[in-house]
Amino acid sequence: MSEQLANKAKTTLNGAINNSVTSLVVTSATGFPATGDFRILIKAEGANTDEILTVTAVSGTTFTVTRASEAIAGAQSASSHASGAEVIHVLTAGALRNLSLPTGTIGAQIHHSTTSSASPLPFDTKDSDTDGFWSSGANTKLTIPPGLAGRYRITFWGLATAGEARVRKNGATPYIGPNTPNGNQIWNISFDANLLGNDYIEVVTTSGTWGHASAAEAQITLQIVKLDSGRVGSGVGARVYPASNQAVNNSQILFDTHDYDTDGFHSLVSNTDRFTIPTGMGGKYILVASASSTGGAIGSFYIRKNGQARGTYDSGGVVCQSILMIDAVPTDYFDVHMDGNATIYGFSSALTQFEIMRTDSNASGVLASSKYEGSSGGSDFTTTSASYVDIDSSINRTMTTGARRVLMVFSGTFYINSSNTVYFNVDIDGTLYAPSSSIFQGAPGNTVTSNASFAVITDVLTAGSHTFKPQWKRSTSGTATLRNSTESIPAFSVQELPDSGALVSFGNGGPMVVRGHVDSSGSIVAGSGFTVNKTGTGTYVLTFSPAFVAAPVITAMLDGGYFQHQTINAANTTPTTSSATLKVEETGIALHDGGFFFIAIDS
Repeated sequence: MSEQLANKAKTTLNGAINNSVTSLVVTSATGFPATGDFRILIKAEGANTDEILTVTAVSGTTFTVTRASEAIAGAQSASSHASGAEVIHVLTAGALRNLSLPTGTIGAQIHHSTTSSASPLPFDTKDSDTDGFWSSGANTKLTIPPGLAGRYRITFWGLATAGEARVRKNGATPYIGPNTPNGNQIWNISFDANLLGNDYIEVVTTSGTWGHASAAEAQITLQIVKLDSGRVGSGVGARVYPASNQAVNNSQILFDTHDYDTDGFHSLVSNTDRFTIPTGMGGKYILVASASSTGGAIGSFYIRKNGQARGTYDSGGVVCQSILMIDAVPTDYFDVHMDGNATIYGFSSALTQFEIMRTDSNASGVLASSKYEGSSGGSDFTTTSASYVDIDSSINRTMTTGARRVLMVFSGTFYINSSNTVYFNVDIDGTLYAPSSSIFQGAPGNTVTSNASFAVITDVLTAGSHTFKPQWKRSTSGTATLRNSTESIPAFSVQELPDSGALVSFGNGGPMVVRGHVDSSGSIVAGSGFTVNKTGTGTYVLTFSPAFVAAPVITAMLDGGYFQHQTINAANTTPTTSSATLKVEETGIALHDGGFFFIAIDS
């Protein structure tokens, strides 16, 4: 349920309780919320200490409670309490994080309608701008307005004849975010950054001509969207990086620079290799680590929890990445381990960074969740099936939800002993999430190890019990293997999402949001509030009904991403309140049919 609030509710315990019971009786429930969830403080008396409890259910004067649900002055432990102890309804930090407060999207999108070889790149057209981020008098910059400091998603895409592009802040290095590769391609880079009022970002290039004089799908475009504008408590986490090149020999990467750190996850003084979960911040987290070597191949590369391998496993490449979604409690720590001997770039030259983000900080009340994590040193999973089958019954998750959407996150490392393709999907109550294709597919080559990671959101499920089964198949021959070893273990998490704010289709006073999954033929796989018309190869026109109040900001990703240089964007035509055109593109700006996921948010 969502957080419940009342004013000046106060009573006493009717009977003593020990430090482990999960229900208590109060003298009077008058003035308290009639249902959960809400927070109470039982005040210290004698040797017994203050304790914050979350009330999850009310029956007369009996409260069902979660003990010691939040820390007080750094301590988080349940205490015994005597009959007559004072009980007060309180508004706490945890309650504020759980209040889903919708608001409109904040951000801007600009593009350049012709070509340019200037650096920084200029932009001549404003697609949307909620608060004056861009002006034609400073046409290379997006500037953060005073009072709108926070965490932003920055995205840049466009065509280049040569050279690389990087995003810089306030005209100085180190750069923020990754660089585009060098070459004649359509490139897309997207990342998060903490920005202050009057900070500005711009795109600098090393060489080449950028943009296209006639092909709208290849125009250079820069977009910025504020991520923490919609909810109290959002954006909990940190991102760190090494400022200069670092030699790593069978050890952890050290990080000496913060991009942001909301709650003291990382220290620049001691244990600089790790994130540590602060007191009172236990919950569900996603961690992402990446590194780029100065030349030679990186050895085994993975995220560890408390010194044991837990993240997806990568090795043998010049660029490596590891992803982990996991439950964590205070004092748990996470670091990035590299086997072998390699020198990695500092952040000013290439992408080497480590990020942690709490995924349940926006939850509204107690929402259902379930998680599978493989066993260190366990047996690998294999299949020779050409049709979808469960990866393993132990990975399947069953939980009871309200009439809400569910976030599904999968990560693992796989290979196949042939040159065929491996497909991943999720069966939800007997129906595949992507019935005509896959959520993720890969053809890494004979015995070559590759990552399989995806995060998708279901449509609104009916209230009741639901079963989620990760499934896989291979194309025509060979044995597919999902690793379950010391260095690489699979993980699958399902999390019920709150039913207000940024994930609702039509929020109560908040932004309108439309999300969907479309296959390569233009058929709707999932989603509502839109129709699709496939007007040509790789070209899909979305029509929104009802229309948005203002032209929406649209984010899209490929379904599977099988082609090495395939991208999708919504910058081909300026979105209107009622429609938008998305195009799937390959090398040399050729169009190619492909499925995709998208989210459109009222700007």
